[in-house]
Amino acid sequence: MNLNKMLRSAMVTAAFTLIAFTTAAPQGQQTTLTGKVSDVACGAEHKMKNMSAADCARACAKKAGWALVVGDKVYKLQGHEQDLDKYAAENVTVKGTLNGDTMMVTSVAPAKS
Repeated sequence: MNLNKMLRSAMVTAAFTLIAFTTAAPQGQQTTLTGKVSDVACGAEHKMKNMSAADCARACAKKAGWALVVGDKVYKLQGHEQDLDKYAAENVTVKGTLNGDTMMVTSVAPAKS
């Protein structure tokens, strides 16, 4: 193969690679949300009235997963489960990547009053 054909082939490959990366689905937005740690099953209204909101969230999160309630909106949380367990039923600020209603958590901290 001569040099011109090799260069042309490399340029075509590079062009297709660039197109593939620029048309890929977006990875989500870095976002900060502040709300109350809950679970996906209960959301804002805890179903088990015989236990505290924190204990209910911990029990339900084992099967349904953790959530953050922000006003009327419930976001599913993924990652940092130990921190979410620690702050169950408390107001926190969560940072992460938001895709639809699901956030990949990068940090959890108590909300500032």
